[in-house]
This record gives sequence, C-alpha cells and structure tokens, in this order.
Amino acid sequence: MNRMHSNESVENNGTLGQLPWIALLKSSSGEYLCAGSLISKRYVLTTAFCIRSKDLAFVQLRKKDCDERGACTLKPQDIPIERTIGHDSSNQPWLFNNIGLVRLAQNASFNRDVRPICLPMGPEYQTTDTKYFIVTRKEDYALLDTDAIAITEVHLVGIEHCQRWLRRTVYKSQMCALELAPNDECQRQFGGSLTAQARNGRHVLYGTLSFGMDVCMQNETTVYTRVESFVDWIVSNIEE
Repeated sequence: MNRMHSNESVENNGTLGQLPWIALLKSSSGEYLCAGSLISKRYVLTTAFCIRSKDLAFVQLRKKDCDERGACTLKPQDIPIERTIGHDSSNQPWLFNNIGLVRLAQNASFNRDVRPICLPMGPEYQTTDTKYFIVTRKEDYALLDTDAIAITEVHLVGIEHCQRWLRRTVYKSQMCALELAPNDECQRQFGGSLTAQARNGRHVLYGTLSFGMDVCMQNETTVYTRVESFVDWIVSNIEE
C-alpha cells in the first residue's frame, strides 16, 4: 500500500494542511454525498452505506495553491471513481460491518494538503491518548472557500453505556464517541474520520462515522466502525 504519514499536531481549530486525508464523495452533479479518508494513492476508506448511492461519481481532495507572493487559493483535485467495494456483510442490522472502499481511477497527487492517513496496523499504531478528533460541520467538508476547519474533540465511551444511550445493539467491531462540546449544527458527516495520535506520534484513523441517534441531542453519542477490526479486510481488497 502506498501510504505516507502525517506528523502535524491537531488542535481544536485546524487548518487545511492539518487534515490532508479528508476526501469528499460527490455525485456527477458535484453534490456532496459523504465523507471519506484517503489511505493510499488509489483508495479512500468510508462506510458501505456511503457507497450505495448510484450517483456516486468522483472523489474530491482538497488542495491549497500558493503563488510566489504568498497568495493562496483552494483548488480541488477531482478524481473519477473506478469502482467501490463494500463489506459482504454490511447489510446486516444496525449497520454491522459498515465499511467500504473507493478505488480511484488514477493516483492521487500527494502534496502538503493531500496525504493519506495511517491505519492501526500493529502496536506502534495504537494510542494511549484519550483525545480523539472529528470534523462535524458539513461546510468544512463540502466547501472549498476557506482553509479553516473546526476540529471537535470527542472521548470514547464503553459499549454498555453506548447501548443504553442508543437503545440498540453495539458490536465489538464498532466504537462509540461522545462529543464534549455542544454541536449546535448537529450535522453528521457519515464516513468521516475519527482520529488520534498513536504511540509513534503519527495520526491514525481509528473509526469511520457509521450512525447516531435518530434525533440530535446535546452530548450525543455516535457510533463509528472500528477500523482496526477490518484491517485484514482492507488489505485483502486493495490492489497496487
């Protein structure tokens, strides 16, 4: 797998260069459908739910171009989709095994603002940090007119607490996170990344947003597909 590593620290108010793995899944008309995470030159990781749209056409990667005078503009890197791969068991109840891959029709061009995120492959990619980060605002994914991205800190909660809160089954291949600060906009970015810093100092993708409560509430608990549970599946479905 072609993977580069990002070492920048993530703060509560980030810039575009701090989240170089963000990918936007868009329709043929350019409508934003879902989020994803760039994991190699040819693959984006998202949820199986997100790749079921028949109108899914291309992936947009965010890129900032600066001239010699320091004036910068944001320009997308639009790459057509060659094919999508959903987990065979993703149709089971409660979005069990809700994970999917998007294979790009051509290699992504890596630069300061476009780089893959690491997967939790081995002990050095585990984390002892209690701080995990997500991007909650839809416009931070869907628009390219600003490089300011609001990053929200969340904490993981146990499966039992999560099941009581959601009143549904949560599996070991899933993980639950509680947003610490109120999210007035209450916008879920399905397929979006749940990240933290690993022991080796690199940013790692630990979860992809799968589902939450039917009604948005303060201190809401949301469920993420646990990427670590699917590393073997991801590797087995990736072609060079």
